[in-house]
Amino acid sequence: MENLVTSQYIWLPPDKNGEFDVEIGAKVIDAQQTQLKVIDDNGKERIIKNVPGAYKNMHKTSFQDIPDMIHLGDLTEGAICRNLLLRYYKDNIYTYIGSILIAVNPYQVLNVYNADYLRAYRNKKFGELEPHTFATGDNAYQNMLRDNTDPNARHNQCVIISGESGAGKTESTKHILQCLAAISGTKKNSSIEQQILEANPIMEAFGNAKTIRNDNSSRFGKYITIFFDEHGSIGRAKIDQYLLEKSRIVSQAKDERNYHIFYCLLAGIGNDERAKLSLTKPQDYAYLNKSSIKVDTRNDADEWKAIRNACKVLMFSDDELSEIFRILAVVLHLGNLQYNVQTKSNMDSVTIKDIKLLQVIASLLKVDAEQLNKALTTRTLVVQGQGKVVRALTTASAIDVRDAFVKGIYGQLFEWLIDRINMAMNSDNSDIKPDDTLRSIGVLDIFGFENFDKNSFEQLCINYTNEELQQFFVHHVFKLEQIEYEKEGVNWAKIAFKDNEDILNLLARGKLSIISLIDEETIYPQGTDETLCNKLTQHHGKNAHYISSTRQGGKQLMFDFLEKNRDTFSNDLKAVLSKSENRLIKTIFPIELLNLDDQKRKPSLANQFRKSLETLLAALRKCEPFFIRCIKPNEFKAVHNFDRERVVQQLRYSGMMETINIRKLGYPIRHNFNEFVHRYAAIAPAIEKLHKISEERGDRGNQRALAAKICEIALAGQDYQIGKTKVFLKDEHDMMLEQVRQKLIADRILALQKAVRRYYAERQFERAKKLARWLQQTWTCYAERKAYCEMRHGFRRLQAVYDMQHIDVKKQFYVETLPKLQLLCKGALARRHAKFRPQAIKILQEKGLQYLAWRDVRRHQIRAMKMEELENFRYEEEQRLTPELGPEKAREAAEAAYQERLANLEEEIHEQERQDIANAREKRAGRSGKDYDENGDLEGSTKKERLKRELDPFKSDVQRHNFEKFAAKYFQHGNDASFSDKEIAKSLLNLKSPVDQQAAEALFEIIMRFMGDKDDVETPRSTEKKDDKELKRLDSQYEIMIPVLYPLIAHQLEIKLEEQDDPHERKKKRSIRAKALDRIRAMRKKSVYFEERLKRDNPFREDRALTSLEKVQMISMLGIIRPRLRDEIFCQLCKQLTDHPAKRDKKSKNSEKMEQRQRSYIRGWFLLSLCLCTFPPSSNLVRFLRNFIQKAPDQLAEFCEFALKRTYKNGSRNEPLSMEEIEGLQKAQPMEIKANIIHGDIVKNVCSDPATTAEEACAELARQLEIKATFGWSLYAQYKTEGYSIGFNNDHVFDILSRIEMGQIELKGEVERPVEIQYVFCKQIFAPWENLDDDPIAIDYIYDQIINGIRANIYTYEPVADETEFVLLIVQHYYIVHGKDIEPDKMKQIVQELTPSPPGLPDNNQKIKPVLTEKQIDAIVQKAIQKDGEFKRVIKRLKQKFKSREQIRREIKKDVIMYAQQKWPMIFSRVFEISTLSGPLIDEVPAAGLSIGKDMIHFFSKETQISLGEIRYPEITSIRKDHDHVLNYYHYTLETVYGDYTFTLAMGADLETLLKSIHSNLKDRSRMGIAQKDYKPAKRGAGKLELLRGDIVILDDESKKNLESGFLTGINDRTNREGEFPVDIIYIIPCTDKPESKVLVRNYI
Repeated sequence: MENLVTSQYIWLPPDKNGEFDVEIGAKVIDAQQTQLKVIDDNGKERIIKNVPGAYKNMHKTSFQDIPDMIHLGDLTEGAICRNLLLRYYKDNIYTYIGSILIAVNPYQVLNVYNADYLRAYRNKKFGELEPHTFATGDNAYQNMLRDNTDPNARHNQCVIISGESGAGKTESTKHILQCLAAISGTKKNSSIEQQILEANPIMEAFGNAKTIRNDNSSRFGKYITIFFDEHGSIGRAKIDQYLLEKSRIVSQAKDERNYHIFYCLLAGIGNDERAKLSLTKPQDYAYLNKSSIKVDTRNDADEWKAIRNACKVLMFSDDELSEIFRILAVVLHLGNLQYNVQTKSNMDSVTIKDIKLLQVIASLLKVDAEQLNKALTTRTLVVQGQGKVVRALTTASAIDVRDAFVKGIYGQLFEWLIDRINMAMNSDNSDIKPDDTLRSIGVLDIFGFENFDKNSFEQLCINYTNEELQQFFVHHVFKLEQIEYEKEGVNWAKIAFKDNEDILNLLARGKLSIISLIDEETIYPQGTDETLCNKLTQHHGKNAHYISSTRQGGKQLMFDFLEKNRDTFSNDLKAVLSKSENRLIKTIFPIELLNLDDQKRKPSLANQFRKSLETLLAALRKCEPFFIRCIKPNEFKAVHNFDRERVVQQLRYSGMMETINIRKLGYPIRHNFNEFVHRYAAIAPAIEKLHKISEERGDRGNQRALAAKICEIALAGQDYQIGKTKVFLKDEHDMMLEQVRQKLIADRILALQKAVRRYYAERQFERAKKLARWLQQTWTCYAERKAYCEMRHGFRRLQAVYDMQHIDVKKQFYVETLPKLQLLCKGALARRHAKFRPQAIKILQEKGLQYLAWRDVRRHQIRAMKMEELENFRYEEEQRLTPELGPEKAREAAEAAYQERLANLEEEIHEQERQDIANAREKRAGRSGKDYDENGDLEGSTKKERLKRELDPFKSDVQRHNFEKFAAKYFQHGNDASFSDKEIAKSLLNLKSPVDQQAAEALFEIIMRFMGDKDDVETPRSTEKKDDKELKRLDSQYEIMIPVLYPLIAHQLEIKLEEQDDPHERKKKRSIRAKALDRIRAMRKKSVYFEERLKRDNPFREDRALTSLEKVQMISMLGIIRPRLRDEIFCQLCKQLTDHPAKRDKKSKNSEKMEQRQRSYIRGWFLLSLCLCTFPPSSNLVRFLRNFIQKAPDQLAEFCEFALKRTYKNGSRNEPLSMEEIEGLQKAQPMEIKANIIHGDIVKNVCSDPATTAEEACAELARQLEIKATFGWSLYAQYKTEGYSIGFNNDHVFDILSRIEMGQIELKGEVERPVEIQYVFCKQIFAPWENLDDDPIAIDYIYDQIINGIRANIYTYEPVADETEFVLLIVQHYYIVHGKDIEPDKMKQIVQELTPSPPGLPDNNQKIKPVLTEKQIDAIVQKAIQKDGEFKRVIKRLKQKFKSREQIRREIKKDVIMYAQQKWPMIFSRVFEISTLSGPLIDEVPAAGLSIGKDMIHFFSKETQISLGEIRYPEITSIRKDHDHVLNYYHYTLETVYGDYTFTLAMGADLETLLKSIHSNLKDRSRMGIAQKDYKPAKRGAGKLELLRGDIVILDDESKKNLESGFLTGINDRTNREGEFPVDIIYIIPCTDKPESKVLVRNYI
């Protein structure tokens, strides 16, 4: 015996000598003479004695794990266990024994079941890849498709998955089904593949439960048969179920659960369905709360979603699902029924405690509650001679009847579900052949062996089933195998194996078997488990496989065997169910199934189960089986925990040792001779020829000899057997033959490809040969011609030599003849030139004139284009300035700018001509890759595009627009563009107004003082005593408000100058001046100082020290109020920053002076940036200003560019920048608006800047909230108790902040910091054309706005006065919040929530009196409950129209919104304060209010709130606005069909924008027009429409989109004819509905 060495593998004897202890493998890591140090398979190091021969050496095949255990050299249980252990710890959970697959449960999710693995195992034989369930599924599928000539061959396959509970059988079944569905495919437009996979979640939910050993244990057996058509695609499927464990419904062991469906139902069902079924939580139900509720490995809510999705795939209708839920709820409620014991006439009886619960159960079953009560508490018996007798039940018997009722209902429901799934999987396959003509694959997943402390009748049936399957396995693997070998005369040594035939005889075979005796004892009414046990002991006490209670020390071994075998479903309950109106109850309990005849014996459960099991075994025997043995590695469901004893126990009981032996020594692959020769004859060509000859003759007598020769050639030296009718092969030999056959087929395909390629190559060669011959012929011709040409050239040279030799003779001839010829030619040329000279001169003159004409035309074209641009510029400039200056002043300013640009027109024309010439030269030279038209512009660019690029100052190039050029062109009075340390005598620009000139001079001084280029004025401090008037004047100086004072000075000076220029202006301006003086006098003590300022030469100059804020406010306010001064301000700032000393003298020795200059330069740029944020420049200056700010220091250029662009787009502010904005710009902090949404708690942020308008902020908030229709959504600012409506148009958001700061300064002299403004984003106006259905999200927000407004008393409501409306509102809100069924407590809470809060705040010692008392609230709740009946009818009508609950809720919200529009029209309006209102039937009103609503404009008195008049939008024909420069007010005129309404509105309001937006939108959407004059086309017909003045025309929407064509299409309402007509004769009425005819006829014509 050799000594052991290091790294050698050995077998160690087991540590214990138990029944299931086997040897363990180990590796020697240190070998010494007396001892060995080894490490065993469990990773444990040991030191053992080194005794030669004491330890068995391990075979080399067991050193590492192998995928197929028939190749193990050590054929022992220890070697098998070691191989499984090594693979298990590598997460290789699958191992082969030939074609038998062993699967060890990993208790974790492995990523080996994805699509990549499915593709990898496609068409792969066993052993080509690692073992896998996909390999088993694919081989079963390929075997099914394989053509067999043997008539006895079985095409149908089955996969039998067995093992103990918790070994992983259910998961293996899922993987087999996944594989079959993936590799087979389905028919087009068929969903059977998905239906097969989705059937699992439903069956698991209703048939699986948590047990001690498994969290998802199958408590029933299922056999899934998948049928395939002739193409191998899935045609249909069928599921058979066996022995559902009904007792689990009413009782569970410790740490076990009921079926999953109950927990999933309670975790996932919606609130509405939960209330409908009267369900709560699992802890409330007796059938669920006896054990654990939750399982760590399962999520009941997610499982519920999977179940609902699977039901959709399997086409369960909503009604069917609802009925299923009702039955499940009945099961849970029945478990909670309890009984009271009472005695009547000395007879004990029971009654049900909770009658309401019984009524709920009866309503769900749709049966009579009284009959159900009677059936649950009494029993009707048939007594001979007495007929039917009703007897009361005891408590125990009543509980038994109830539990039997529950089990019967659930059992029938489960059977119906399986049938319903089968029907769904076969619904689209009516054209499929019968089952016996189709090939199929069956998958058997059935319960495993179970052995508990208390085993009941179900465990007996389960274990009996497993014994039958084990017998089937033994019969197939061992018995049939050896019978086949003996029949075929194969040389074979028999293998001993364990046969369980004796156990099956004991259990079920014979009249005295255990199951037969149980059936016999069940018949006797007095039979009990004890009598049954005695009878079994009497008959089988001596059987070695039977253990009686006596042999177990008197311990009871049988529990409820007879009771569970009987059908204790009461006939009284069956009678009740037969009268049920529930459709599903009628379906699962048909009349024939109820068996109401008491005298007819009902089959026992054991009898039914035995018959179904025989049917299953019969089906399996018709199939070729594949076996998957599932092994449970431990009892703790732990990962990587391998219990050797537990695994060996399962391997030994399943006969794996004998299986390996027989698979290793046997021949599992068999072919009959004809099939074998037909398939593998190609391996030997000579045999293939003989086979073909035999096939042609029909002679098959020599097939055995041919098969033997094939084996001799292909399997020389291998172990195979030739039987009497078949060839017997091993798995590897079959694989070898398949590989050789595939190679031969591939070689023949390759040869065929070669032949085809050869044919094409030969054909190509013939073509090439023909082409070569043609080339040869062509080349020969060419060579011959070349030789001929060379010969001809030689002859010509010969001739030339000859001529040279005779040249003198020819020369003499030429000398004599040439002069004569020259004279003749000159004469001819002179005559011809004389003839064509006039014509050439004429052509030259024409070309010259043509060029001059083209140049003039081009100049006219350029001039026309430039003039058009200038006209457009003047129009846009006038439109831009009109809101600020008024129509006349804006027209004058635009005309001035127009004239300035007109003066440079000739220069621009010459510049364009030079550009045209340059473009033409580049085009001729080919240097430009762009295509130019004849005018020098890029082809494809339209005149509008060129004009747009020219007019947009932020898209055009500004490199040549430097400020110096602008100064040279526009500066007046000798001013230049350079820095100046002296004041200017006159304004830089040509300001026509003396007021503006005085303001410009003062502005330059203030700019110099702000920058520090001029010392500020110091306020004189004199000790001399001054009089009261002087002190009052000095005090008032420091109280003057800059933003208020300077506009008044400007306006008052303008009035005085205009009155001096034109005495007639005094009368015209008298009322305006009076109002201005009233404003001045209102300033009280400031008026004295104001009058003194007007007496100065320049009242704008300040003789006191100003703070930096006052300087900024003065500059900003003058720029806001005087648009003509804006360019002057920008030019003054640019002048002071151009050639500044800080940039000019960089190396000054005086550091203090240098620092002061640098500070001046920075402050100048800062002031310029503030002005850019406040007001924009004119279009004449903007390009030059853009060029200038690009030279700004550091990153200021980018900010100035951004500020200029934003201000130029959004226009001037109405108020100067606030302190908070200025500080934010100094610190470069981003600005942000925080807006509350609809008076609620939701807050949204909007990034903003000083130029942000309400329109932009509202659009961004609407985008964040996903609101589509943004019209009418407005911003509302609230500060303390004051509120400001910002609107949703062009109002600047931060103007409110400036006004608040100015108000604080005026009242308190300082600003409270910070100014906390609360912005609210809410719906303010509804558009006339607005359709709420177009924006469902907006409906939700508007509804929340109304509810929050009622709670906050914003929308005033009187619950007592408006009781009917209030009751309807709370009923509607209750349905939206809770659903349709009203509960008084919840309704009371709703009433309290919607009750408005009392106005005002209480004192500390005073309590608020509630709006509603407790008694009033209760009364409203009762009325709401009464109102709910009417409301339910409304809900019923809505359900007929809408399907989803969410749509119904939205319709109710719409109804509340429409009600709110009528209830609070003023709140849903934009309100403006106006003055001097006058109009039809309205005398002049000094102060009034104007509200813009959905359908009309409403005028009302501010003091009394009395209506003064109203205008509907279709009645408005025009909107005009004039600007009052003196009072800074707008005068509006609304021209209507009834007359003109005039009123005055403060500057900054967006009334015009809002009205024009509504007016234009209505016109765009209107389809109504009225003819303003007659139209009679020259030719009648031809698509033209004849109109008379006053005709109503229905316009065509498509033609309205093309108004530029000048024609519209419509239908004359009078003649009902359709045609075209000119646009200018029609007035489009701004309306959505047709106005009244009398209004149309009277007013629009």
